[in-house]
Amino acid sequence: MTRTMSRFLRSCLLVLCLTLALPMAPPAHADPIASISLRSGAVDKALIWLRTQQQPDGGWGSDTAAAIWALAAAGEDATIFPAGSGATPLDALAAQAAQETTTATGTARLLLAVAAGGGNPRDFAGFDLVARLESFRSPGGRYGSGPTDGITAQGWALLALKGADQSIPDAAISWLRAQQNGDGGWPQLPGQLSSTEDTSWALQALAVASVAASDAAMTRGLAFLHTQQASDAGFRSLPDTLFSETTSTGLAFLGVTASGGSLLDVSWQRSGQSALEALLQLQRPDGGFVPHLGESEPSVSATAYGLLGLIGRPLPLRGRRLAMRRGLDWLRTQQLADGSFGGGTVTADGVRTIALAGEDPDGYTWTVGGWSALAALEQQVATMPFLSNDAGMVGKLLLAVAAAGADPHNFGGLNLVTRLGELYDPVTGWYHAGSAFKHALALEGLAAVEESIPPTATQVLLAEQRADGGWGWPIGGDGSDNDTTGRVMSALIRSGVPPTHPALVSATRYLEAEQLPDGGWGGFLEGSPSNSNSIALVTQGLLSAEKDPRRPPFARLTAQGTLITPPDALLHFQEPSGAFAYTEAQPESRLLAVLDALPTLLAPYPPLPSEGEATIPGTLQAHGAGPGGVRLFVPYTGDEDGDGTAMLRYRLMGTATWGEGTLTKHGVLYAGELAELMPGASIEIEVVLSDPDGVEGAAQQTATVVAPVGLWLPLVRNS
Repeated sequence: MTRTMSRFLRSCLLVLCLTLALPMAPPAHADPIASISLRSGAVDKALIWLRTQQQPDGGWGSDTAAAIWALAAAGEDATIFPAGSGATPLDALAAQAAQETTTATGTARLLLAVAAGGGNPRDFAGFDLVARLESFRSPGGRYGSGPTDGITAQGWALLALKGADQSIPDAAISWLRAQQNGDGGWPQLPGQLSSTEDTSWALQALAVASVAASDAAMTRGLAFLHTQQASDAGFRSLPDTLFSETTSTGLAFLGVTASGGSLLDVSWQRSGQSALEALLQLQRPDGGFVPHLGESEPSVSATAYGLLGLIGRPLPLRGRRLAMRRGLDWLRTQQLADGSFGGGTVTADGVRTIALAGEDPDGYTWTVGGWSALAALEQQVATMPFLSNDAGMVGKLLLAVAAAGADPHNFGGLNLVTRLGELYDPVTGWYHAGSAFKHALALEGLAAVEESIPPTATQVLLAEQRADGGWGWPIGGDGSDNDTTGRVMSALIRSGVPPTHPALVSATRYLEAEQLPDGGWGGFLEGSPSNSNSIALVTQGLLSAEKDPRRPPFARLTAQGTLITPPDALLHFQEPSGAFAYTEAQPESRLLAVLDALPTLLAPYPPLPSEGEATIPGTLQAHGAGPGGVRLFVPYTGDEDGDGTAMLRYRLMGTATWGEGTLTKHGVLYAGELAELMPGASIEIEVVLSDPDGVEGAAQQTATVVAPVGLWLPLVRNS
């Protein structure tokens, strides 16, 4: 053995180190593990672990509120996240309400959780939580005066008011500003040391109070968070704490984002490692997060804040059910004196939406001037002249009638099924000769009232698919559009076309390509910004085809490092009134936007994915970690029982002797580091994954890595 090889083998020490790299040099602002699929996989594992910890009452004890915040950030509906007993997290909150509302801290925390969980903050467990919170406000703007009501209570109070669409008093903002310490941070109680957690809550609260990122309070708070990073790039709680913690690190992500920063920026890296790497090091293979390195047992609290950090979306968060309820309240204000919402199209959509929400469109709560919404629609049907040539309108009526439980064969004196049949051309197969969108509505209407759909009507719609995988509004046109594609997907599924059909697979790819960086979709014109109608129609199409819009490939990563999804993009357009704006440039309330958005919020979303026992490996990657160091990782999914392993072999290029080691398993990664290599040496690496339950994919993977000489450069060639 040569002296060089002997030195190589002696110096190749395998040590624990979590990492992720891209196979090409990232831009200066990029986090080397800013992988959407990796982040999303880590989120799913944490959610699965949280479910295993859910108690019979539906909650997680004193950590129920934080767990609900995490569920909301991940797009899960806490109103239908039952424990084995059938109880939900909101049930657990209701049981805690009497005790929580004795302090400003508890009331604000409860209000934030109720809104995030989809409950009604104005009427929850017998409490008007907004009024209760306001009862704790002093003339000077402070919420609470007891020993447990400190800076966190103030931050939570401001966030809770925003989450409940209430105005934030100027005095409350001023009081929070005044508590900032000289080092730029905020303490738990006035006069104490600044902490990462309280600084994060304060920054989030000031952000929702419309304090600009350039404001001195925000920039000083951000600077304090910089000082709180430990050597592993995670965040410690207090300046005199020696190590980083999961809660501090997770909350730091939210504080940095709220103040306009980005933890993906290289200025937040320490020793070549990012804060996200440090956070993922704290996730165990079963998905739970430990409070800090050295701990072996995950906790609900650490997992909740780890989840919030992984997603990176500041509070307050709003559950889909609360958003739906607020939208429904606004819709009630739009009902006219004759019981309708305007023309037949919007009244039909209104009736359907009301019924989908579980309310009676023929009941007294939806009756104005003696006319219910359903009765108004029936009256309109009798006088609609365009029902003789608009198959799409008839389809909309069938959808409304089916949802309301009315008779489609005798509605407003008209047999809607017969009328639609009269519009069908058996020669061409079209219900509406000029529009694929309206033809799709006709098919949806027939399916809703359980009428058979002519096979040719489905076939011509399939044949109309454009080369890019989408569909366009006019039949025989060139371009596709997102709205029509989403509508057609829903119609095809209702017509019996399976989600695995090539046309639907191609349509999904088309929508993936058309999705905008903000997680939404634009309208008919090329280059259009996201709008609420398009997001709603596309999301409904994806859900019909059993595609989860909250997960890859439809999860997106913002420039600040926040994971966003189409449902997030849709909720962004909801106004304080409960209505939905059409676009950012057109912020006015739009009735049509509400009538498209609410069914999307009400639609059933796919259940939380379950892990399989077989290991499904991703691709081996490696990058330099300072001179003479190389980090390795293999992402994986599955292996629910945790019995998989990853063995490592490595050698100097051109030599025969291999060194060996084992990669360490984390929540979504096998990872490790080779240290003290000869700078500039080419190293051959081989990783073999094994699992008694099987490995579905490339179990053996190899790469060649050049140990860096100076600054980190990812130099990896996989084979």
